[in-house]
Amino acid sequence: MIQTGGLHTFETSGFNGAYCSYGLELNTNLQLFNSAGTAIGTGTDDIAAGVNNYCSRQSATLVPGTYYVRITPGTFFTSGVPHQGRYRLEVRLGP
Repeated sequence: MIQTGGLHTFETSGFNGAYCSYGLELNTNLQLFNSAGTAIGTGTDDIAAGVNNYCSRQSATLVPGTYYVRITPGTFFTSGVPHQGRYRLEVRLGP
């Protein structure tokens, strides 16, 4: 439930705050939806792949209300094998 309107950022990280990466067997995809189930914008998959950060981030300007986040496992390169691991989700007001 978003109680304050404005720019909100949704971001995954490794469970202990680390990058999502090979060592953690973690690569996330994040999608944001409104209360009707309609996707809102697009996020950044692989925040910084150049430094092996395969976490996800999405920012959107929201009004107060209910929103849903779907996080699914990504794959590294073209292996087709989804990576699994523990992650955390941070939601913050602002960029």
